[in-house]
Amino acid sequence: MKEKSELIVKLAYDSLFLNDKTLAKEVNGLYEDLVKLEKDTLSLIFKVRVSDEERYRLINLIEYIRDYANAAMNIIKLGDTGQSIVNQIIDDEKERIVYGFVSEDSSIVNKKLGDSKLRSHTGVDIICVKRGNKWHFEINRNFLVKAGDFLIGIGTKKASEAFKKAIKGKTMII
Repeated sequence: MKEKSELIVKLAYDSLFLNDKTLAKEVNGLYEDLVKLEKDTLSLIFKVRVSDEERYRLINLIEYIRDYANAAMNIIKLGDTGQSIVNQIIDDEKERIVYGFVSEDSSIVNKKLGDSKLRSHTGVDIICVKRGNKWHFEINRNFLVKAGDFLIGIGTKKASEAFKKAIKGKTMII
């Protein structure tokens, strides 16, 4: 739940900064997942045997995480108004969220992230991966990259361009 709310905020800011509707859709989908997870967690809290004080603390924590995600959704709602302000602020060399689906033609398919040399060739640090409907947040050099994975990383604008070529198979990483 915590990882999803943090990802929602990061993606929301970058969707605003980059005026990226695809990221905004991901934020909406993650938010819907978080709302469902919140409901499921709340129903479990009332089924377990804990003191009222502990139950109250857990509910407050859940509300905090939900508020954090709601703040991200408000960022998305800024839309074009926020975008015009952001365009005046953003600098091409600042780090940003970069993302994309791994093509079957990419040289990183079926390689461990560390062996793929993706970071050293593109300058992008992978922070999470969506495979199917499942998010993976604990990404390390042993994570096996598969075709169709949705990679999310952090890098500069220049790194983003190299990253997109690499995951689409337009650049061979050796």
